[in-house]
Amino acid sequence: MAEKLENLGEDRDARAVENKRRMRLEVAEQETLLDEARALFGDLAAEIYGHGTGRTKRASLDLGVSPKQGNFLVNPEIAADGSAGISSVKTFVMDMVTMCMAAKTGHSLGFLIHDSALFDPVDSEQIASCLNIGARLAEEHGFQYIVTMNSDALTSAIADSDGALDGGPYLLNLRLSDASDEQKLFGFGFN
Repeated sequence: MAEKLENLGEDRDARAVENKRRMRLEVAEQETLLDEARALFGDLAAEIYGHGTGRTKRASLDLGVSPKQGNFLVNPEIAADGSAGISSVKTFVMDMVTMCMAAKTGHSLGFLIHDSALFDPVDSEQIASCLNIGARLAEEHGFQYIVTMNSDALTSAIADSDGALDGGPYLLNLRLSDASDEQKLFGFGFN
């Protein structure tokens, strides 16, 4: 029994070493695509935080292999990430990078949904930038971008964007209700 357990541990260690080797090889083969994702992350963050302020925040996306476990490492950073607003923007940018790269490689689900909670701690000017980016990238890469947002937050974002955000073509003013199938989410009820 002790010998069997020892062999089991050795087999596990050998598999871990082989998995690390395969992961490093895969990352090396995909380096061009990973560089594109890193650049897109930085460009989107600069677009959101650079709007005429001259104060673009430093942003980076670390992609690679974890030295200890050999897992794929994804570490998005935007300068001053301590605030809830910047953390939300970091999530938005990472989601957009993921959607664009998935579309490019043929692995996209075809849609991305963000709830208003993502944008709650974000300044209205940055919300406007995010919504413009989402609309543009969805059109460019052929996916549907859906945002559920309270009308007052959207009104503030439109007002603070100095005309840069026009929600008109994208707004769907829907009040959900159980009164009829047309007012139900996805046109049917859940029991």
